[in-house]
Amino acid sequence: MTAFVNYGLCNMYLKKWDLAGPALRRVIELKPDYVAGYVYLAKYYSNTDSTKQALATYQKVIDMVAAMPDTSRAKYQKDIAEAYGQIGISHLVASRRVSPKRWMP
Repeated sequence: MTAFVNYGLCNMYLKKWDLAGPALRRVIELKPDYVAGYVYLAKYYSNTDSTKQALATYQKVIDMVAAMPDTSRAKYQKDIAEAYGQIGISHLVASRRVSPKRWMP
């Protein structure tokens, strides 16, 4: 699984989207409870203008962490913050109150 994560992330940062997507989706297939895998996949979707898929994937991150015991949630604070932030930005852009170029990476 680690090899697919590394391969997917390297290709994502090199903007080789056709290689990154399948690798990151494979991570989720191999380990469906891997929160970071969903965060990486959501970033991939965000970068490929797959907004609906990105939002659904970020929501999955939130739902997964919310279902965990309180003692396990602390290590996912950064992931939760990113998920809520990206969902919020998407809502702002959709409402046309801000320009996507100003907020989206």
